[in-house]
Amino acid sequence: MTSFIKVPFASSGDKSAVPDTDAGGGVNMTQGYGQAYSLDPATDPSAKRIERDKMNWLFNRITQAINEIQSGGVAPFITSADNGGAAFSYGKGALVSLGGVVYQSLVASNTSTPPGANWSALPEKIQPLDATLTALAGLVGAANKLPYFNGTDTATLTDLTSVGRDIIGKTDVTAVLQYLGLTTALAAKQPLDATLTALAGLANGANKLPYFTGTDTMAVADLSAFVRAMLGKADATAVLSYLGLVGGLASDAVGRLIGVKIITASTTYAATPGTKKVLAIITGGGGAGGSCSATTTGSTFSGAGGGAGGTCIGLLNLADATNKAITIGAGGAAELAGGSTTFAGMAAGGGGGGGYTSVTSTPGGTSGTATGGIMNIPGGHGGDGQSGAYLISGMGGGSLWGTGGRSGQNAGISSIVYGAGGGGAYDTGFSGTKRNGGNGAPGVAVILEFA
Repeated sequence: MTSFIKVPFASSGDKSAVPDTDAGGGVNMTQGYGQAYSLDPATDPSAKRIERDKMNWLFNRITQAINEIQSGGVAPFITSADNGGAAFSYGKGALVSLGGVVYQSLVASNTSTPPGANWSALPEKIQPLDATLTALAGLVGAANKLPYFNGTDTATLTDLTSVGRDIIGKTDVTAVLQYLGLTTALAAKQPLDATLTALAGLANGANKLPYFTGTDTMAVADLSAFVRAMLGKADATAVLSYLGLVGGLASDAVGRLIGVKIITASTTYAATPGTKKVLAIITGGGGAGGSCSATTTGSTFSGAGGGAGGTCIGLLNLADATNKAITIGAGGAAELAGGSTTFAGMAAGGGGGGGYTSVTSTPGGTSGTATGGIMNIPGGHGGDGQSGAYLISGMGGGSLWGTGGRSGQNAGISSIVYGAGGGGAYDTGFSGTKRNGGNGAPGVAVILEFA
């Protein structure tokens, strides 16, 4: 399109609407520019000058209407507001665009608004011209004829008898063979197959097992009576019994890992089917970091870190673990200690909360204890808070799973590691406002399940 109007004329210029009529002889839509506009203003006082703003308005309306058609393909519907308050009358067959839909007027003198009985919405998609479809459309159809392609985008017809139609309607090879009466003739025949041909080519013998060595290639291996008997067992228990692996050491052996459960909320343990033993690792909740409130270096402006929860590790028989309650210790908050995590006779204590006192030094939270496991690992102590000329701020104690939260200006950092303590708060600005320590992280129970 070489004359596309990208921007309507005078889009941002001064414009004044041209009226439909003007009794004073000014430019109007009915008469246009009258005779007075052709007179010389220098010599004739009745001459009129062409108004720039009205000329802008005229060209803007014209180019805007062209732009709407060029960009939309179809002119927009003319509303009553567009037509000075009166409904516009469309002729039969007129095309308009409204709301993203193209409508065609079905009647003459159509003043209704689409959609409605007097309008028909044109389809959004029309089948594009296609050489293949054109070739099919050019055929002259007749009874008992079947169209087929005899070249690229060329088609012709062939006969299709009732027998051919019956065969096309069959659902499988067997049905076709039955229709053609070939089932009896082929009943004693094996269809040619590369896999069966490879099997037929083997030199078989006693106690031999055929196996594939590649695609449609086979060989034989020895198959002893011992292995044949094992292959005949109905289940894994019968195979283990046949191999002499039932009772004694074998019945107490820990096998493969079949499941891992990471438990962060109190619950009752339910084992994965097939579990025989569990390795349980439980950790108590971390203590909260200490707060601070200071106006000078002579007061507590550095809170202590919270202690970490202890950890128990236990190896349990299924009977000692299944359906046992698991209690997960909560992380401490507001200088409080973390909660204990318990399971199957093991108890992993929570870490102590970081100190918050009015003296110039505050003790770190105590480590969480651990009892009842084959390994009992106490948690790490929280770091002390210290005031004075040299600032020492309390780091949260570390648990088996990692380090605690660090100390922080105006607020301690909460721990994100299972069972680790929260960091203490410090206030080097001596605001006199209480600054809270970070929360300790909750405990956890990790259950490793073995067959």
